[in-house]
Amino acid sequence: LNNPLLVEVVPSESEAAAPALPPAGGFVACSAGHVIMDTIKAAENSNGFIVRLYEAYNQRGKVRLTFAQPLSAVWECNLLEENAAALAYDNNSVELSITPYQVRSLRVCF
Repeated sequence: LNNPLLVEVVPSESEAAAPALPPAGGFVACSAGHVIMDTIKAAENSNGFIVRLYEAYNQRGKVRLTFAQPLSAVWECNLLEENAAALAYDNNSVELSITPYQVRSLRVCF
């Protein structure tokens, strides 16, 4: 909201020189339809990004977040963005469990 995403389309001189873009893409994808990614923002006092998500439909289970870039570190953090515990990750994804209506906050670094 405070820092809107700006996109600029730059036409190439020839279509052959233009790189092909995928039909869709994003910063992060969530494997569970019952989990809402509410916030993705730059961390206030450190490097990395804060990803805040919550379970919205009274369900529990595993959730896999897949990022567009390889991860270098992932921590669970509180709402004040203080690191609580390091989480295991695999290249560009992290898997975690979620319970009904639970809010989870993660700090991710690339």
